Amino acid sequence: MMDIDEPLPRNHCSLESPRSQAFHRFPQLPPAIRRMIWKEFYLIPRHFLAHWKGYDKLRNHEAILSCWWDLEPVTRGRSCTAKSYYYSIDNTIDRMSRSVARDLRKRFGFPTYRRKSLDPWSISEPPEQGTSSDVMINWEVDFIHLNSGYPYLDVIEDLPHLQWFRYIQNIVVETRFSECKSISENVKGLTPENKWLLEMRHWLPNLKLIQRKIPHRTGAI
Repeated sequence: MMDIDEPLPRNHCSLESPRSQAFHRFPQLPPAIRRMIWKEFYLIPRHFLAHWKGYDKLRNHEAILSCWWDLEPVTRGRSCTAKSYYYSIDNTIDRMSRSVARDLRKRFGFPTYRRKSLDPWSISEPPEQGTSSDVMINWEVDFIHLNSGYPYLDVIEDLPHLQWFRYIQNIVVETRFSECKSISENVKGLTPENKWLLEMRHWLPNLKLIQRKIPHRTGAI
């Protein structure tokens, strides 16, 4: 769980140079103006869906659970993978855009967490460059989509697999109105998601903005 400044080459989608885009005079603008435009472009918030992945492995007749986080970009209508597209946007347009992207977005990698049965979680492998879970992210503007159902909150107070939550400043939480409660209770804010946020406040000390997403509907409330 650390910031890694230098991105590594990976398979990516090819993007056209600004010279081939509709604004043909863009390269003729003064460098300061072009850099300002790139900065505004790279400050547009991006969305990442947080996945908690893992598998069980039997070792010496004892089950060992290995888990890790993955931040999957949320995009629409891309023929190539979203991560590959994001990487191309950040690194392959031109030198100036790449420089601006690196100033605003830092590479972030996740370690692998392991535990035996109900023992405490431990970090067994530090984050490495070039792994599938690496992302280029700006915590100040980008949004993390969190599922309030996982990972399950253990009775253990110190949970290393939740420590990266302290970087999160903007989140999207899916809101499911309870069928067991009256509409008036939901309107008052007594939803499972709000209770979950209350429980998670210890791991989200820098949270600034919350968007609520209603399933099967567009937009956020």
